[in-house]
Amino acid sequence: MKFTTTRFTEILRAISGELFRGDAQLSIPTVLNPVVELGAGNQGVTNVAAFTLLQESFCFVSEILQVGVTANVNIDGPALAPGAWRFVGIATINGTIAVGNALYQAALLDPNANLFPLSTWRTIGGVANAQRFAINLPITLLKSWSIRHSAPATAAGDTLAMRLALAAIRLL
Repeated sequence: MKFTTTRFTEILRAISGELFRGDAQLSIPTVLNPVVELGAGNQGVTNVAAFTLLQESFCFVSEILQVGVTANVNIDGPALAPGAWRFVGIATINGTIAVGNALYQAALLDPNANLFPLSTWRTIGGVANAQRFAINLPITLLKSWSIRHSAPATAAGDTLAMRLALAAIRLL
């Protein structure tokens, strides 16, 4: 791809300090290279203590079942070592609650205790909710983050089931 512009002439004059009499010409090679993501070996479905630091790829499965009056639930998963990761999975929610606008989510928890949602729902009271959310996210972490699956408290008559099935793939 070749193009000519007086804007590049101005830039080249400023950089080199030379006076150009005509337009500058910039050539950009038209080469496409394939990029392949190679994941590290998967350690299987983890059943480790919350915030355990994992360096390699793993699978995380979490289920929350709330029937009637229950307290809020936070299921903390393993921590991810700094580096490049890809998250692939499914989050589901199914049930009915009496009071709406409650926040249900699967998220990444950063070192400052802020949540970055991978999937999130706000419910409407009395309306049945059955949804599935696909997760596919590449991310580079500069510090250790962890996985959190959470649901707020529910009231009498509520029934809610949530599931998170997530593969955390460490990219090489």
